[in-house]
Amino acid sequence: MKRSVLFLIFGVCFLSLTAQPKDYEWNTPSQNASESMPCGGGDIGMNVWVEQGDILFYVCRSGSFDENNTLLKAGRFRISLSPGLNMEHFRQILHLQEGYVELADGVTSVQLWADVEKPVVHVDVTSGQEKQSMAATYENWRTHDKQLTKREAFQTSYKFAAPRGLKTHADSIAATEHEVTFMHLNGEETIFDATVSQQKMDGVKDRLYNPLKNRIFGGRMRGRDFVLMDKVSGYYASSDYEGWMYVATRPKKTFHLQIALATVQGTVADWEAELAKTEKQVKHASDRLTSRQWWRDFWQRSYIETILNSQLIKNYTLFRYMLGCNSRGQWPTKFNGGLFTFDPEYVNSEAEYHLSPDFRNWGGGVHTAQNQRLVYWPMLKNGDYDLLLPQLDFYLNIYKNAEERSRLYWNHEGACLTEQIENYGLPCYPEYGTKRPLSFDPGMERNAWLEYEWDTCLEFCMMALEAHRYNGMDITKYLPMIRSCLTFFDEHYQYLANQRGAKKFDGNGKLVLYPGSGGETYKGAYNSTSTIAALRTVAEAMIAYAIEKKDSSLFTLHSSLLERLPDITIRDGMIAPALHYERVQNTESTQLYPVFPWRMYGVGRPNLDIARNTYLNDTLAVKFRSHVGWKQDAIWAACLGLTDEAKRLVTQKLADGPHRFPAFWGPGFDWTPDHNWGGSGMIALQEMLLQEVGDKLYVFPTWPKEWDVRFKLQASRQTTVEAEMKGGQIIVTVTPKERQHDVVLP
Repeated sequence: MKRSVLFLIFGVCFLSLTAQPKDYEWNTPSQNASESMPCGGGDIGMNVWVEQGDILFYVCRSGSFDENNTLLKAGRFRISLSPGLNMEHFRQILHLQEGYVELADGVTSVQLWADVEKPVVHVDVTSGQEKQSMAATYENWRTHDKQLTKREAFQTSYKFAAPRGLKTHADSIAATEHEVTFMHLNGEETIFDATVSQQKMDGVKDRLYNPLKNRIFGGRMRGRDFVLMDKVSGYYASSDYEGWMYVATRPKKTFHLQIALATVQGTVADWEAELAKTEKQVKHASDRLTSRQWWRDFWQRSYIETILNSQLIKNYTLFRYMLGCNSRGQWPTKFNGGLFTFDPEYVNSEAEYHLSPDFRNWGGGVHTAQNQRLVYWPMLKNGDYDLLLPQLDFYLNIYKNAEERSRLYWNHEGACLTEQIENYGLPCYPEYGTKRPLSFDPGMERNAWLEYEWDTCLEFCMMALEAHRYNGMDITKYLPMIRSCLTFFDEHYQYLANQRGAKKFDGNGKLVLYPGSGGETYKGAYNSTSTIAALRTVAEAMIAYAIEKKDSSLFTLHSSLLERLPDITIRDGMIAPALHYERVQNTESTQLYPVFPWRMYGVGRPNLDIARNTYLNDTLAVKFRSHVGWKQDAIWAACLGLTDEAKRLVTQKLADGPHRFPAFWGPGFDWTPDHNWGGSGMIALQEMLLQEVGDKLYVFPTWPKEWDVRFKLQASRQTTVEAEMKGGQIIVTVTPKERQHDVVLP
């Protein structure tokens, strides 16, 4: 098929028309929480559904970590109207363009939204005809200390190594005539203290960052003309709860309910002051305008639109909305459910999963880096740099604790950031190992999957460098962290070589990266390909940054490291996972990490045939291939220009998930909604549309010619690419216009 091409310069109206996402709508109520719809903003997520005439929603705020590092929900809220919504005309609408959920029947409208600038949830009820009565109930399932089951402990950082009698402590709840206040108080000692003691770090404990000590979080529900009517109790799914029901003092046509939240590390008085401060700042009407304008602006940063295969684009867009709900969070969006988990028995019906709505597999405050990265890479091309900050700041906050590990255990510098990393920068309690030989290196994890896996932190270093390259983000505060991560590998592998013998380097003067690891898969690796690619790419990016900033010391430091790095092993015309490895433990194809995330191979790059040969013919890469969960095969196919393969995999990856809301994928290998499932799908779709090599912008490098599409994505040097493929004709416009000549078409 011959394609005609028309280049349009900045300002031509055909591609400068604004694109706004379509509303997403249901016309029947739901059966349970698994059929909920996400809603949120700022750092708040809600699951909203209508069940048996009542409007229910969970509220979860980023950073609500308890004493065991579970990410707790604030509670469940129930709205009852009389007369209720007319189910014959029922509509539940996610207004993506302005970021709120509406329940309506043509007469009554109930709008739920979160303020993007401060932690407040609003419920606005309007009736166009008769007056209504309204009741609002706050429901809490943590009204007493609860001993956790063996499975339930997986919501904590203890996971499979939970001590006997582990409990989630009760919330403190105070109901007065017009408002109910709820909070969770961690106290002085938490899992942080247990982890420090386990890992023999008590001697430096006073220097360690500790986000859990005296952490208090919660909020207050209040509404004008609402009074406490009753205290209720019951069961929802498998959890007993108590509720505080507030009713309107008289029927009205409009109601407003407000739920303000607060989090501090300090005293109850500090928390009450923070909550009161937030409540005082609320300006209902103007806050609503501000929040809706933020969402309208959000959608202008980037978009993908199509007519054919609209399911893929719909789910891409819905998932991006979910990510946008944590734009102001101090903590990253978790890969294993984000802010939108629901009662676990609707994810897994086995009896052991009949647990509280706080449950998620693989913990709340512990982060699995290989999973987290897939949530955050797509934010660059989307132009969502503000959404990237919570993840970058996560590492900024914890890396000094990881430096303390290196100094204490090995007497050298550099941040030793492990694959499963706590929100205080230490290895996760169970993966560190509770059954360790006395002679075992105290700095090492005693875990078959995680031992010697330290290189994932380099992807987040690269995200910071790419954010600077894309939009000029000031990354000055991240530079010490990036240097520290690189320094660890340089110093630690010289240290290990010295432990084995008299020489720090191999016969060619190169670092010997042994023992190492290729993800969780290729264990006992000698010169792991994924580690070499990571170190080389980040070091080269730091050198480029040093040249830009005219920083000679930064240039010299990273040039020296680059010279000491060994080469990636090529064997039988394919990229090998390592020069040697001892065993295979998991199913990650890290031999393809030089394609993505490290972009050493791909469309427009040297030795594309080697990378394609690896993808198509490496026996383990073929064996491990899948679209499920964190699997990256769709991304690699897109980066390698394998159009039919990318089309097949991304169609599977971004198909509707198993729940009513189609972007609630999972559980995959983790939990529902599986955010690294969605993130990897987003990356693949972006790479099919736009790739960048040096100064060149490859437009539609892996896009099927039969899929008409229109997109706007971001590239480096503050560049925006807008393009359309329709009926074989390609139209491209680039801003700034001087980069128009950098475009390369299929």
